[in-house]
Amino acid sequence: HGQSLSMVAHALRRQGARVETVTIYRVEPAEDPEPIFGMIEQLAAGHVDAVTFTSAPAAAAFMDAATSAGLRDEVVAAFQADAVASCVGPVTAAAFELWGIPTIFPERSRIAAMVRQLEVELPVRRAGLQLELAGGIQLLLHGDEVLVDGSPVKLSPAPAAVLQILVANPGNVVSRQALLAVLPSGTAGSEHAVEMAVARLRSALGTRAVQTVVKRGYRLAVDV
Repeated sequence: HGQSLSMVAHALRRQGARVETVTIYRVEPAEDPEPIFGMIEQLAAGHVDAVTFTSAPAAAAFMDAATSAGLRDEVVAAFQADAVASCVGPVTAAAFELWGIPTIFPERSRIAAMVRQLEVELPVRRAGLQLELAGGIQLLLHGDEVLVDGSPVKLSPAPAAVLQILVANPGNVVSRQALLAVLPSGTAGSEHAVEMAVARLRSALGTRAVQTVVKRGYRLAVDV
């Protein structure tokens, strides 16, 4: 994905293999940096709804550009507030952990899946989303606000992150690995951290709200 894996070639050569490296594509600074700087300025000013990222090097290059523009803190704040950092998969999303930027990504690392997820996420950010969960529980999300049967619920960062990705995939199974990647601890955490976050989310929404799918992950129990 645009990063050198020279250590792999070196390991193969040590085993006697003849290896030729071929660069498929690489991430380099644009010849004209004005468009990226312009987008960063718009993002920092709160005028951008979402930015999509399809590789970890592209995510790192974007943040490097924000730093060069002197707007890194403003960009981080924008993503932590209303703007969506939409990633094609967990590897790309992991690149944002350094800055504490929340991300969304689909269960399948495909661009089409990323776009479909964003189609769901943006209306939620703008106007709120109401879902009926198992047992007739009414769940309303509006930005960072969560209401259950009309009453506000305060979620800590870990269960809030789990709820965000489950809502982006209503009724569909989200793997433990995908949930782990969105936790504040990131991939440095453990599956126990996922279980604890899910347990806290169930405590807030109701025990039937989040279903365990054996050997696969968890799903939001949407009443259809």
